This record gives sequence, structure tokens and C-alpha cells, in this order.
Amino acid sequence: NTILFVGFQAEHTLGRRIVDGEKRVPIFGEEYVVKAHVESIDGYSAHADREEILAYMREIGPQRIRKAFLVHGDAEAALALQGALEALGMPEVIVPILGDRFTI
Repeated sequence: NTILFVGFQAEHTLGRRIVDGEKRVPIFGEEYVVKAHVESIDGYSAHADREEILAYMREIGPQRIRKAFLVHGDAEAALALQGALEALGMPEVIVPILGDRFTI
């Protein structure tokens, strides 16, 4: 039996724990032993990548966006994208942390 993950598994997720080789994982409060062979295929995603996002922002003009929140992906990638968007001239790019509140 094989568990095949297609695409990126974010840090601290069940998928990432399984891909990283944990032999016991909790699912809905119950612990399960991972007995299957685990494989991962990278490169498939329905999400735009960093370069696609930056190209889109260049096309529409980053100054038109008053405030952007980067809420998806791991922190390191989000912070890198934040820097790139700010370098393009986007006025305010925020990478919130759990519990942050904002008025929009």
C-alpha cells in the first residue's frame, strides 16, 4: 500500500509529518500507525508561485494595492515574498501570525 502526496506539505501539518517519516500520527484524536509506503511528487500545484505573483503585481502596478496579507504557505517563504513585494513598491505587506487581528 502506498500513500502518495501530490504537492507541497506545509510545516506542522499531518501530511508533512507523514512525508517526514513519522511512524505514528494522530488523526481526529486517535493515533494511527503509518504502515503504508509513503511517496511524494513535487511540482503540482493549483497555486501561483512566487514568480507568477511578482509578474502579476508588476503588470497591475503594486502601488494600486494598499495592503496585502500573506496568509498561506510557510513563514520563511511568506517573509521572502513580503520583501519582494515591498521591493516592487507595494505600500504595506503583512505576514500575520496566529492570533493577530486587523481592521480592514
